[in-house]
Amino acid sequence: MKISAITAGLLSAIPIGLINALIIYLRANNVVVAVQKDPPFNRMSFQQIRLLFTAAFGLGMFVLGPLSGLAYQFGVNRWHWQGFTFLGLAVGLAILLSILALVSRTPFAGEKIIMNFVVGIGFGLLIPWLTKG
Repeated sequence: MKISAITAGLLSAIPIGLINALIIYLRANNVVVAVQKDPPFNRMSFQQIRLLFTAAFGLGMFVLGPLSGLAYQFGVNRWHWQGFTFLGLAVGLAILLSILALVSRTPFAGEKIIMNFVVGIGFGLLIPWLTKG
């Protein structure tokens, strides 16, 4: 049974969101220290900030997944993508965003770089695989 690219993106968001939430939860010290001095986080406890960021980076994949599915569907319909084209583009975007995270000196850049590659490789592999049917 073949599923749509948007549904594939939504299904792919489950493991990717769990991995991202786990990364933030386990590396919470870096995340909380980076943002704790900024309002409104300066009025929140460590546990509240950790829960907020864990939920945001985990559940955010349920928005990014269907958008990735739409991008894949557009590429297949418009340019007849085959093989690992989508994976290559997703990993290329992860590299570009990781360089941007390093150059801009963003808070918790290490975690963002890891999550960039989790998202790029995850959606780049799972969406085409799930839509093959």
